[in-house]
Amino acid sequence: EGQGEDGYFASYGDVSVHELMLRDRPRMQAYRDAIVGNRKMFEGKTVLDVGTGTGVLAMWCAQAGARRVYAVEGSDMAHVAKKLVAANKLEGVVEVIHGVMEDVSLPEKVDVIVSEWMGFYLFHEAMLPSVLFARDKWLNKGGAMLPSEVTLWAAPCNTYACLAEGLDVSLLGEMREEAGAGAPNVVQLEERMLMSAPAVLETWDCGDVTAEELVSVRAKASVAADRAGQVNGVCLWFDCAFGEGVVLKTGPGEDPTHWMQTVVMLGATVEVEKGDVLPFEVCAKACRVQVHVHRRTHTHCRQVHMKQDDANSRRYIVTVTT
Repeated sequence: EGQGEDGYFASYGDVSVHELMLRDRPRMQAYRDAIVGNRKMFEGKTVLDVGTGTGVLAMWCAQAGARRVYAVEGSDMAHVAKKLVAANKLEGVVEVIHGVMEDVSLPEKVDVIVSEWMGFYLFHEAMLPSVLFARDKWLNKGGAMLPSEVTLWAAPCNTYACLAEGLDVSLLGEMREEAGAGAPNVVQLEERMLMSAPAVLETWDCGDVTAEELVSVRAKASVAADRAGQVNGVCLWFDCAFGEGVVLKTGPGEDPTHWMQTVVMLGATVEVEKGDVLPFEVCAKACRVQVHVHRRTHTHCRQVHMKQDDANSRRYIVTVTT
C-alpha cells in the first residue's frame, strides 16, 4: 500500500479516538439496528460510507447483503480499515478508498449513503458538508441517507443544581467562569438539571437539506421554567433518526454517548420563578455557538468559539466572548 510500517503506526494516534467511538454503545447499537436490522435496504445494493474510520459501518453494510460498499476515509485510518476489512474476509464487497470525499471518483452511483458525521451540538467539526457533496454527486435518485433526519434540541439548565443535595454550590460555577474555564462544557447532565421541558430548535431532512442552509443555523425558542431556581446555561443536544423506528438519542436522561451534551454557560446566573417564560436564541456554526437568553429587562449573551487543537485532535481551544 506504499505507506510502510511508519505510515501504519503514524495512524495509531487516531486509534484511541476511534476506540472511544466503538465503545459508545448507544451509537453502535443505533447504527447496527439501522443497517444489519434493515437488510431490505441493503440487499443487492451499492453503498457509500463517508468517513469510514475503522470501516465498521461499511462491514455491517456488507453483512446486511450489500453488493458493493465504497468506504471513503481521508485520514491514515484508511490503512487500518483495509486491514480490518481483510481480517473479516469482506474485501470482496468492501473497497476502502483513501482520499478526501470531494476528490474521490467512484465507478458508479450508489443506492445508500451511510455516515457518522455528527459533532458536538450536531454541527461542531462535523463532516456534513462532505456527506451532502457525496449525496448530490453520487446518490441515485430515490436513494437512502443514514441517518435520514436529525433534530437539534435545547433547554435552559442549572449545571450545579444536583451536585450537593440541599446545598447551594453555584459559587463553584462562578469561580470556574472567573478562572477562565468557561463555556462550552461538554458534559453528561442529569435530566433534573434542566430547568424546563426541552425545545426543538430545528429538524433537518438529510435527503434535501443543503450545505448553504447549514453555514449558519439560527433558531429561536421560548420555554417556561418548570420550577423556581437558577439558570446558568443552555444545554444543546441532538437526535438522529434512521427510519424503521431506530433513533439515536444523546440528551440528558438517555444512555450516555461520547457526544454527551454541550452546555453554553451564560457567565451569570438568572433567577427564575416557576412559569417564567425564557425566550432564547441559538446561533450555531461549524466551530461557534452563540446563545442569547432574555429574562425580563436583562439579556445574557455568550459567544463561544471551539477550535480543534492541531497537535491533539481530542483537545479543543475555547474562546469566549460576552
